[in-house]
Amino acid sequence: KEVFPVCVVNTVDSLHSPQPFQYSTSLYYPQEASYYQQHFGGAIGCDCKGICNVSQACSCYSKNGSVFAYLNGGVLVKERAIIYECGSNCKCPLSCRNRLTQRGMKYRLEVFKTEDRGWGLRSWDSIPAGSFICEYTGKLIENTQPLHSRDYLLDTSRLPQNIPQWGDASNLLSTRTSQFKDFAPRPDILIDSSQTGNVSRFINHSCSPNVFAQCVAWNHHDSKHPHIMLFAMDNIPPFNELTIDYGTQSPSLDSRWVAKLCLCGSEECKGIFYT
Repeated sequence: KEVFPVCVVNTVDSLHSPQPFQYSTSLYYPQEASYYQQHFGGAIGCDCKGICNVSQACSCYSKNGSVFAYLNGGVLVKERAIIYECGSNCKCPLSCRNRLTQRGMKYRLEVFKTEDRGWGLRSWDSIPAGSFICEYTGKLIENTQPLHSRDYLLDTSRLPQNIPQWGDASNLLSTRTSQFKDFAPRPDILIDSSQTGNVSRFINHSCSPNVFAQCVAWNHHDSKHPHIMLFAMDNIPPFNELTIDYGTQSPSLDSRWVAKLCLCGSEECKGIFYT
């Protein structure tokens, strides 16, 4: 189902593979969200002739603050609350620089068994900082109460708010780009990948992660239900485990969250994280 086959490797024990789940390259929306997108949130689409550029009156370019979110080589310029990509209603081709994450994975990924943290994910290839890795897929849910387990839950409200935000190549770009400021809050999204998901569900927690989540909308402009795209936070060498910070900040009096022992091994390890 992916651009490249995904291998599963276990040199730790005799377990053949992870527990069965439905593999999906797309995000499943609840019925009410799908209805909203179909009837009210559909993207009008740009009328650009050929690849979108600054000389055309591109509606998607305008929605992003009249700056491009990605460099020509496909590297994220700066982390934002949400990025609006061109979609199927746009006249520009799939090769447009504003269609980065919809092209699928371009790195060969491998699910592997770790010594003490279950299954993990790594890449056969070097991944440059700011590069798109894959989408976090699963089922978009409204609350966590029906869940039997939170082992495969991504909650964007628990993700660290990086201040300053990751990446900023704007000082190397145009003056207009460097003046763009994004003060919008990141949408709160809950994705359950326990039964349905892709390779992203195997990304383990780390207090010193090398992957971060970026909200992206395409084919609809419903900012409440974007896609969660994963990007490299740093240059990641081949066969280094891909990790993300699922939430180490104490949830204070919220009893819904359960503290788990963190085994990331980082020098900055906080000892626990919350799910």
